[in-house]
Amino acid sequence: MNENDEHIETKRESKGSGGSESTSVSMFQWMGYLAFLTVLTIPYIYNAHRAEKKLRLKEKLSEQTEELRSEYITLKSEVIGKHKQSDITRILSDRDLHELSDPPIDLNKNLEH
Repeated sequence: MNENDEHIETKRESKGSGGSESTSVSMFQWMGYLAFLTVLTIPYIYNAHRAEKKLRLKEKLSEQTEELRSEYITLKSEVIGKHKQSDITRILSDRDLHELSDPPIDLNKNLEH
């Protein structure tokens, strides 16, 4: 027999012994692969949950922004409405104050003569 035949003969003997060595070796190889996948899966799940949380926060803030914007527009229109001359005249007439019909007198002009 040559060396090649001896190598084949050794393989046959290891297979005939039940193959427990090859099974344990392949199981350890799969365990390493499984551990590697587990290590990759944990950050993936964490990242997905974190992204969903940020998305919910973004939607919540968008809703709040829309509410505040509409409130701002309402208040702004009320304030602008109160500063119209007709509204000011009405408010002041309730206090017995009226618009001047004559222009104001310039006191500096009278002092120069």
